[in-house]
Amino acid sequence: MEVHQTRLYYRFGWCCALFCTCRCDRCRRLSHVWPLMRYKTWYLPGILTGLAILAVVYYRYDPGRYIYFPKCPFHSLTGLDCPGCGSQRAIHALLHGRVAQAADHNLLLVMSLPFLAVHYYHKTRAAVSRHAYAWGLIGHPATAKVIFVVVVLFWVLRNVPAAPFHYLASDH
Repeated sequence: MEVHQTRLYYRFGWCCALFCTCRCDRCRRLSHVWPLMRYKTWYLPGILTGLAILAVVYYRYDPGRYIYFPKCPFHSLTGLDCPGCGSQRAIHALLHGRVAQAADHNLLLVMSLPFLAVHYYHKTRAAVSRHAYAWGLIGHPATAKVIFVVVVLFWVLRNVPAAPFHYLASDH
């Protein structure tokens, strides 16, 4: 029996075989389960191409002024902000270098970007070097719970109409 090189496999299940860099029998068998996994070599360039296209669209068009950008269904139904409200306008502002305006639209998005960048850097480095890498912070069992609590707190606090919490609200 071959030993799987990635610790994250046992923690998160078969979907981690998509990012696995080992050549064990388990990953080869699982690559037939999900068709995208058979094309691991095209996965990263496909994601980067999609992100580049979205970056061009969000750079050229302001989501606050054009109607073809999707609107938040939670905000449309309730009038309250969800954790993602203002994310499209925040991305547009970030692409134009306006960090303060982006933080005004969605502070949670702006604060999470450095963590996401470090995580994807390590994932890309592991895929290129073909060595399994597990960032202890992401693989820790309490990470999902902490993220859930932070998102729910942000969701609740941005809808409180009192100072200083009204600064978290997205201006629609």
